[in-house]
Amino acid sequence: VWISTFTKALQRQLGHEGERLIADPEERKRRIVTRKGRENYLCLLNLEDALQGGFAGRAAVLAQLVARWAAYSADGDMVGGDLPGWLPVLFRRNGSTALTDRRGECVYAGCPHYRKCFIERAARASADADIVIANHALVMVNAARGRETATRPTRYVFDEGHHLFDAADAMFSVALSGQETIELRRWVTGPESGSRGRRRGLAARLSDVASYDDAGARAITEAVDAARALPSDGWLQRLAEGQPFGAIEQLLAAVRGLVYARDADGSGEAGYGIETELAEPDAPLIDAIPPAAAALESLLRPLMALGRRLEAVLDEAPDWMDGQARARIEGAIASLGWRAETVAAWLALVAR
Repeated sequence: VWISTFTKALQRQLGHEGERLIADPEERKRRIVTRKGRENYLCLLNLEDALQGGFAGRAAVLAQLVARWAAYSADGDMVGGDLPGWLPVLFRRNGSTALTDRRGECVYAGCPHYRKCFIERAARASADADIVIANHALVMVNAARGRETATRPTRYVFDEGHHLFDAADAMFSVALSGQETIELRRWVTGPESGSRGRRRGLAARLSDVASYDDAGARAITEAVDAARALPSDGWLQRLAEGQPFGAIEQLLAAVRGLVYARDADGSGEAGYGIETELAEPDAPLIDAIPPAAAALESLLRPLMALGRRLEAVLDEAPDWMDGQARARIEGAIASLGWRAETVAAWLALVAR
């Protein structure tokens, strides 16, 4: 049975209620498990990268402190767990979040830390638990692209059910924005010049597939080339200066211009968020849509082709494919699938 509530604070409250149901700590740990989204837990591979030079300056100090905490943490939860809440705020804003899995780069069983992974430990524990305390966001993520098909719960109990619709909207909706597109670009092409860390593009993650399968190699090359049309670092400043680069930035600039043109009371200048209905779009926006749609279509085709080639490689099972390679390819197929769905949804948006 999964009990789903809205906030992490309510999850903690329900967890404390478990003490009244089961007094023995060991039995309670086995029968009642708390689950959260992947972005809440420390990623041991990211931590390893940070300790080996991926972080510099004050961020490197944070990595050392988190490493000490990880050795004693009960669940590796960096957001609402036993990590001192005052620790991350002493360092740069995104320092602690860079140690979690927020970019969809997990290789699952292909990771050397898989057996010790806090995320996988929670997933394995929940498979045998009687009660799993989750949140609406995690339930929606599992419904959309969950990998644990063999251990899905037989019953759901929703607390704070009036928030369930908002969680579903957040999961099953799509936004075509500069932040979303630049994240996709980085996932496909890899790090920008001079950046640190283990973030790698498709070519680096699937180099063994590219050397084995010519069609897969072509799809990777085409995807990387097409992704370069997406916004890159500095996109927001270029939009503000009226110098967008590429078809997607041109579209975002046209949207920005339309919204500001309809800001009659000057709310944008005062620092407030502004929006407008997409009714009677102006000529610059209409002209920007076809090139943007073509750019997205050019990216979607190789992503889908690469997914098919990866599935074919799994079926062929070449000699070099050991357990880790298979797990890495399976993870890449899953990541490619939902990213291709995202690009297809963006295409549907601009087609409107």
